[in-house]
Amino acid sequence: MKTCTWEGCASPAVTPQIASDGEEWANLCAEHAQKFDAELLDAKKVLGDWVKAQGGAKEVVKRMKPAIDTSVRLAQALTSRKWKR
Repeated sequence: MKTCTWEGCASPAVTPQIASDGEEWANLCAEHAQKFDAELLDAKKVLGDWVKAQGGAKEVVKRMKPAIDTSVRLAQALTSRKWKR
């Protein structure tokens, strides 16, 4: 049985959170799924909850690293001398 991905929670996971690309970014217990849904309109809380739902900041960084690396490479390529007019 999977456990809730909320940072520090060991309850059974029952509510997968699926991104628009189909990737599961979290799987929450009933309590944390309800908390997350209830705070969706409060930007500060939802951002913190989004991080906690994925298991904490280290897990978010692991998940986001490929996209960050790609963005850095793109920015470097676009600002290189080769692309300047």
